[in-house]
Amino acid sequence: SHDKHQIKHHAASEPGPVAPINEVRRTIEYAMTKMARSKILIGVPFYGYDWPLPYRPEIGGKALSTQAATLLAMNNQVPISYSKETESAFFYYYDAAGQRHVVWFDDSRSMAEKMKLLKEYGIGGIGAWQLTLGMPQGPWILRKFYHVKKV
Repeated sequence: SHDKHQIKHHAASEPGPVAPINEVRRTIEYAMTKMARSKILIGVPFYGYDWPLPYRPEIGGKALSTQAATLLAMNNQVPISYSKETESAFFYYYDAAGQRHVVWFDDSRSMAEKMKLLKEYGIGGIGAWQLTLGMPQGPWILRKFYHVKKV
């Protein structure tokens, strides 16, 4: 599992993607030096963080589900952008008080890119706390890439 913001041991980390693809790759490559590939699972984040701007560590970001992030963008009528470098979705909006925010989260595109890493590295699989947590497309994405077995 790789949550860049929780690794720093506090929720007040700087705004950015939850699990940038390059850091997920580095984590997998490190794990492969310590254990069998079959034992490595990618923890996929069905959530993101909403930070008020300018960034202030004492305030930090608020966690929200992928669905809540998408609805927030829709309700504020702002476009969701996508970083090919990090394979993560993000957007900016202003709240009712006029405070600017940035939201970073993993969407279906992010999940698809992480799923590709399973085959690329030949690792054991993925783990998710709740597959549909805020992302109804979760089961569809899994079925697109794999034969799903309930255990």
